[in-house]
Amino acid sequence: MAQSTSKIRVFIADDHFVVRQGLKHVLNQNPDMEVVGEAEDGGQVLERIKDLEVDVVLLDIEMPEKNGWEVMIQLKALYPKLNVLMLSIFSEDHYGLRLIKSGASGYLTKANASNQLHQAVRTVASGGEIY
Repeated sequence: MAQSTSKIRVFIADDHFVVRQGLKHVLNQNPDMEVVGEAEDGGQVLERIKDLEVDVVLLDIEMPEKNGWEVMIQLKALYPKLNVLMLSIFSEDHYGLRLIKSGASGYLTKANASNQLHQAVRTVASGGEIY
C-alpha cells in the first residue's frame, strides 16, 4: 500500500455518488494525484482496496453497512502504513482529534474539502497529519 509511482494514488469512499464524483473531479485536476478506486459503503472499501495499490483513502465517517470509523480501524489493522483521511459534515475539532488518536492520518470537513483537499492529501501521503 505504499506510494509506488510519482502520483499519489487515492481511493474514495462515500455513500453519496455526487460527493464521490465531486471529490474525483477535484483530485483529478492535479497531475500528481490519481483516483484508483471508489466505494459506496464500508464493505466495498474492504473488498475493493485489497487488490489496489493505494497511498491515501478518503473515507466518509457516515456510511451504510460499516461506518467509516469501523472501516478505518480495520484498514489500519490490515495495512498499518496506509494513510486514511476521514471526511465528515461535522466540524467539531475534538472529533478530528479522536480520529487521529484512533489511527486516522487526518480529518477534513466536507465544507472545507474543496479548498483544502489537495494539500491534505499531499500531507497525509507524506506521513503527516491534518485536522
